[in-house]
Amino acid sequence: MSDALLIALAAVIALAAVCSIALGVWLTARDIWAERRRKRGGYLDFNPTSPPTRRSPRGTHRRRP
Repeated sequence: MSDALLIALAAVIALAAVCSIALGVWLTARDIWAERRRKRGGYLDFNPTSPPTRRSPRGTHRRRP
């Protein structure tokens, strides 16, 4: 009986470790993709501390005569 409990406890610990690693990988990958999107200006960033992204391409503003 104690062997079965030990095996069950080891399985629970192993499952918790796998879930923890998977969660860490998921959050890291999400941060990397969000940073890439932010650098491209793909979506409106609602962070007020970040500088505004340029929506118009270069050279489209009116030059002074």
